[in-house]
Amino acid sequence: MALRPYEEIVGPLVIPARGKEYPLPTISLQDGLRMHTAAHGGADLSLEDLTVIILGDARQQMLDDGVPLAVIDRALWAGIADYQQGREAAEQVWENGVPKAVLEELTKILNQGSRNE
Repeated sequence: MALRPYEEIVGPLVIPARGKEYPLPTISLQDGLRMHTAAHGGADLSLEDLTVIILGDARQQMLDDGVPLAVIDRALWAGIADYQQGREAAEQVWENGVPKAVLEELTKILNQGSRNE
């Protein structure tokens, strides 16, 4: 049996908002390593950098289409969950929001980076 293309199995995370769909980009190896290193205290990663990595062009498209910032924020967290824990976790974040413990941990990491600037 031949393997199916990876994109057919996983595919991009697609954010539905205001009747449109916004596919999020695939995280590059380099950006994935940057996020991993930052999460373990080894490098700085600003919220802006993280947003660009996770949302890519979809962020500007959503802003241009008048998607509320709360929805864009939820898309960011769903994208992070998708990258870190898979599609089921992303769906849970999209439906229920970010668990408080996760939010506190990421805020701590981002604050460490901003103090080093």
